[in-house]
Amino acid sequence: MGCIPLYGPLLSLENANKCDFIFCIYEGVFSFMDGGYEDYRNYINILSKTKATVYPSLKIQKFIINKQKYMNWLQKHGFDIIPTKFITINSYIKDKLKVTNTIHTFNQNNGYEYILMKPELGAFAGSLKILKRVSGKSICSYFDKMNAKGYKKILVQPYIPEFSKFYEIKTMWLNGKYFYSYGIIVGGERDDNYPESEGGTIPDEYITKCKQTCKKLLPLLFKEFGKLVLVRIDFGCCINNDNLCRDYFVNEIEIMPTLLDSETTKDNFKLIAESVLKIV
Repeated sequence: MGCIPLYGPLLSLENANKCDFIFCIYEGVFSFMDGGYEDYRNYINILSKTKATVYPSLKIQKFIINKQKYMNWLQKHGFDIIPTKFITINSYIKDKLKVTNTIHTFNQNNGYEYILMKPELGAFAGSLKILKRVSGKSICSYFDKMNAKGYKKILVQPYIPEFSKFYEIKTMWLNGKYFYSYGIIVGGERDDNYPESEGGTIPDEYITKCKQTCKKLLPLLFKEFGKLVLVRIDFGCCINNDNLCRDYFVNEIEIMPTLLDSETTKDNFKLIAESVLKIV
């Protein structure tokens, strides 16, 4: 079996059709980062038309990109998520006052001190904005900038100080089996850290709680979309509390997460390649 690397930014239907099987590591978010919404639509269009078998499937790729859809799915299945308001850029353009009032109401009715706004199709905290002074001017300034960048939908959430104070836990899974995990201090200077049992200092009890949640979440995800080779499920801390034992919530699901071969002492790329070959 031969492997042909396809360069994401130059992906074409012609080249895609030369393959029997395409395992995506270049995804919709990256296509948007490289060429805006036009390149994103081109990427989705090619994967929807190619004769090759696409993995992860286009169905789950579109599901994960649609934050509103997958967060509602998580909530429906009983998983804790951060309260989120979804606002389209089109609705903002049609009625700016209505949108600013909606955000003010979301903020005031829930007693949030600060709010956080970020765009759908954003990545690596790009274009994320924390508003410590929620005003019509600050809201419009942000939405205008996101519109100029080509984004179509904005997520509005409470800003949780604990999220930056404590570790965000990232758990990796290969074909539904636990691979490894690590934690980062968001916006901090501390390097990635690992659980005590994996050579780090993060208490294993934190990881155990996250793993228990993943073992409930992954079967539901696989049942609806099929088994996934590589999944990263991220957990943030903490909704409305500062508990010592950390009440983590599901913050993100990544089905094509970026990683380095040196991210752990394990032979990551080799193990992922072996997992891919098992599904071909």
